[in-house]
Amino acid sequence: MARQPVGQGQTALITGASSGIGEALAQRFARAGFNLVLVARSADKLKVLATALAAEHGIKAWVSPADLAQPGAAQKLAAAMKRARRPIDVLVNNAGVLTHGAFVDMPATRHRELIDLNVTGLTEMLAHFVPPMVARGQGRVLNVASIAAFQPVPMLAT
Repeated sequence: MARQPVGQGQTALITGASSGIGEALAQRFARAGFNLVLVARSADKLKVLATALAAEHGIKAWVSPADLAQPGAAQKLAAAMKRARRPIDVLVNNAGVLTHGAFVDMPATRHRELIDLNVTGLTEMLAHFVPPMVARGQGRVLNVASIAAFQPVPMLAT
């Protein structure tokens, strides 16, 4: 008897999916049979990836461009998933940026942008996607972070 893929019929939402670790995670989840919601700022890159993964793995892949550093972006994304009747079984918070340089040389607006995406955006995603998981009695979260989150690194103060 053939083994069913791990994620058969489940949906994973992956932020920062347009390149790097996010793209690699999207490929892994697709290979495991998960349908995907791909989120990043770059709609064009997401569309190419969604088309390729759907064709290669026989899954469904939707594109939801969003800048998660913007106020209300996570709420809009969650509302769009609810309207589409697309429950999220796995939330992968991978979107994030860093800026290398001396703290005093960066404008306050850049520090705020980093915090808005790396901290506030991630927290708002959890606030909007975890409660429906709890209500359904199932769901998983993967928060991807840099080692810089665990120890001080020179020139990465924020």
